[in-house]
Amino acid sequence: MRSTTKFRTKLFAAGLAGGVFLSALGMAVPIANAATVPGSSITSEFSGLADQMKLPAAPTAQIKANFATLPDAKKATLVKTLKSDRPWEALELGDAKTSTVAKLVSGVESFAAQQRAAVYNVTSNFSKPTYILGVNTGAWNLRYNYNTGSGRVLSDNYCEAWYSGYTGFWNFSISTNKWIANGEGTCIGLFRGSIVYQGSGLTMNKEAGMTVNGPGILRTWLNNI
Repeated sequence: MRSTTKFRTKLFAAGLAGGVFLSALGMAVPIANAATVPGSSITSEFSGLADQMKLPAAPTAQIKANFATLPDAKKATLVKTLKSDRPWEALELGDAKTSTVAKLVSGVESFAAQQRAAVYNVTSNFSKPTYILGVNTGAWNLRYNYNTGSGRVLSDNYCEAWYSGYTGFWNFSISTNKWIANGEGTCIGLFRGSIVYQGSGLTMNKEAGMTVNGPGILRTWLNNI
């Protein structure tokens, strides 16, 4: 029994010495039961999902690079979201950007009394940017043109809606609606998106809107519907 134990010990020592020798020569030494590098599988999976987004090469590469810096738990959550039937929930929304430009149509601005009776043509803009892992991919946009007087919306001329940036795998159908009520004007953009993603047809509907009065924009929103 002792001789057998000594023999096994010698074999182990010889194997260990051989491994050290091969390593010293710069040769790779196989490790028993070597698993894939932790996180490599999920990184590869995300890379395939990112490619399916059909974005240009530069933002796709940046998205993949940013993914590599995430903790493993966040990587797993993001991949789970992208593989769900609501992959757009992986989008991050930035701060809304708004602007209003007014042009005097009739009346005189110089005097307060006359200014209250003046009529202005006003254009208000609303934009909500979207990001994936901090990389800007586009924005939801509205533009509303209307006429005001005495602090109220008197009439409206047009309401426009569009998506700027990379549409990627989305095909958008966009419609608009507008109305005036109680001296306020509202402009609505309906975005109906459809994709074939991971072999399935998915739809996403969003509503972008803004309500204005004489001085300008009162409120804006972007909602899933």
